[in-house]
Amino acid sequence: MNSLSELTFKYSFSIIIRMTSKVKTFFHIFTGSLIPRSIYYHKIPHVRYRFSGLYFFFLIVFLNAIFTGFVVIKMNPFRVQQVTQSLLTALENYPNNLTIKIQNGSMTTNSDKPYLLWLDYQDKKHLLVVVDQEASPSQISEYNSFLLLTGNEIVYWNRNYGSKQIGTVSYPFNEEITIQTVKRIQNAIIKLVTILLFLYPSLAILLFLLFTVSSFVVTLGYLLIASAGVYLLFGLLKKKNRLPFRKMFQISLHAVTLPLVFNYFFTISGFTTLFLPFIFMILIAVFVFSGVFEASIHKQK
Repeated sequence: MNSLSELTFKYSFSIIIRMTSKVKTFFHIFTGSLIPRSIYYHKIPHVRYRFSGLYFFFLIVFLNAIFTGFVVIKMNPFRVQQVTQSLLTALENYPNNLTIKIQNGSMTTNSDKPYLLWLDYQDKKHLLVVVDQEASPSQISEYNSFLLLTGNEIVYWNRNYGSKQIGTVSYPFNEEITIQTVKRIQNAIIKLVTILLFLYPSLAILLFLLFTVSSFVVTLGYLLIASAGVYLLFGLLKKKNRLPFRKMFQISLHAVTLPLVFNYFFTISGFTTLFLPFIFMILIAVFVFSGVFEASIHKQK
């Protein structure tokens, strides 16, 4: 038993040592790849593709692990429970004599006055929904609510690239919905939240996989375009000893490091703009050009 325990301990210790060594190697490559310099980039064309491919893969995994962690923390189960409890409390104040009917793409009520659903969350009152069959979509600004149910459509705020615009969606056609009591809605909310909380770890893993795969595919597309552009540019400049395209693409797997860091930083900080993809593309092209240029200069020397 003692020999078995000793072997298990030695095996576990060796695994930890190897993992630590790989982590140190990754961050060594990471720091060397941040800013294209000939002292490091001249080595890249002489190493195997597997080396650069593994670095790029783990770079994407590393950044998306941080991003997923941020999203999971921001939408943690405790906050979901707080919002749910506040919503259930708000629905308890729904008037017993109010009937909302949706039929043939129109909404009507049996009241002449608008109905306002307030949400009490974190010691602040938020106007969640306004039901006003006579209202126009622009009145959502006057109410300052999240949703506005008018006689013909559902009005909401559409936040697109940092701008706040009014969006609308029509009521379902050929369906009749009558709301006289919110008991069924409350039960449905409780069931939905219970399922979401139960599946929370799985959702976190699913988000991580979704973010990683999409980021991997999109970034590779950017790198192919940038590498092709740099290859053509070097051809037009008639540079001697021009690197092959495959080596330029290999250099791009390292040169994308800082643009990726910037892209994730801006996304996490909430800075969004319509031009962000173009800025990201330009940054990648500049860094790929710099990386290839630094490697080429050292090769000529």
